[in-house]
Amino acid sequence: ERRLSRREHGRTIREFEADWEHYVALEVTSGLIRRAAELAEAHALRAYDAIHLASARLLRERVREPILFAAWDSNLLSAAKREGLNLVGVR
Repeated sequence: ERRLSRREHGRTIREFEADWEHYVALEVTSGLIRRAAELAEAHALRAYDAIHLASARLLRERVREPILFAAWDSNLLSAAKREGLNLVGVR
């Protein structure tokens, strides 16, 4: 992990806002939280990282096709790979 400069942060926020309409937002339900807890334990993830991964798995199940998983955290990317997700944004 690394910190973004102010300039990088501003650019990232602008790009995120420009892309927002293309994102799929999932409701955080008790079932999703249970899945996240299982993933957190299985992969030693932080809570929000586990929610991110559980959401990606749920989306993949719903659309029944491969999805792209993006993250900057190397531990989260490793867990996503072990869960069979296709990775994007790997450095």
